[in-house]
Amino acid sequence: MVARARGVNTSDAGRPTDGTVTVKDQITGTTGAQLRVHPTVHAETRETRTAYDWARGLATQTVQDPGGLAITTVTQYDEQGRVTKEIWPGGPAASAGNREAPDRELDSAAPR
Repeated sequence: MVARARGVNTSDAGRPTDGTVTVKDQITGTTGAQLRVHPTVHAETRETRTAYDWARGLATQTVQDPGGLAITTVTQYDEQGRVTKEIWPGGPAASAGNREAPDRELDSAAPR
């Protein structure tokens, strides 16, 4: 059967509604494919869910296939919103598949 990609985005799932945040219109989920001969049937549906630090508008966790494999990536930021650590699927933060940002403080003795 022939299928075409079909993205369905959901926005702001989990966003506080008490007026404490100004960030909005963040994509929090997407899904998969549509059969051409049966447009109402979704085949190979793939879903991604993203959690945010709503006060800063930064994605903190992405989960691919939350109902199945739950492949999770966690991102941590410093106070200025720069990525300091990404924890990728399959291992603890110290594993080789993860990365940590280098120290951003400038060494005054380093050559320029």
